[in-house]
Amino acid sequence: MNDLNHIGLIPDGTRRWSKRHNISLPDGYWLTMQKITDAITVAFDNNIKIMTIYLLSTHNLNRKEYELNSVMDAETKLLQLLLPEIIEKYECRVVHAGIMDDRLSQEYKNALSEICEKSKKYKKRILNLLIAYNPQDEIKQAVKKDHENFMNHLWVNEHLDMVIRTSGEKRLSNFVPLQCGYAEAHLLKKHIPEITKNDMINSIEEYKKRHRRKGE
Repeated sequence: MNDLNHIGLIPDGTRRWSKRHNISLPDGYWLTMQKITDAITVAFDNNIKIMTIYLLSTHNLNRKEYELNSVMDAETKLLQLLLPEIIEKYECRVVHAGIMDDRLSQEYKNALSEICEKSKKYKKRILNLLIAYNPQDEIKQAVKKDHENFMNHLWVNEHLDMVIRTSGEKRLSNFVPLQCGYAEAHLLKKHIPEITKNDMINSIEEYKKRHRRKGE
């Protein structure tokens, strides 16, 4: 049975699902935040120590104003209303992987800074949030600190064991590529607002059954 220490989640499909079901984007993204919270809970309840979640890439910040505001408002609520209970229950430290981009709202940036500051005392689990993330930025800042040992200075400095992506998309979309070298990929056909806790549990169980070669 494979040990699962670090899991990644690419929560895709909110816009398509919302359009298909005639649901407003703000409501669709708020449902997505609740599904993300469920996924975190399942991971930590299954003794996974680190979870990395793709919330916003720098490319996402180029979306139309209404779309960008919808996702930022929902993610701000995630940081303010949903994650505080998670960090207390699981003694989880929140790490921001990305830059404080000017295109992020001030309320968003304040909420992000606050949750990172509040949780920095915890060491039992880690929740990496990719926000305004680009791997080139991650590498540049790491090399600037120590170009010979830059891997030790990446925002996400643990290799992933498994990456789950919703909507059935078969690409990583710049999701921590250096840390995903031998990560197992699990693609869920459902859009992120549709996934259940059982979907996450099944993904974890499938991972444990796989034979991992790691290049051997």
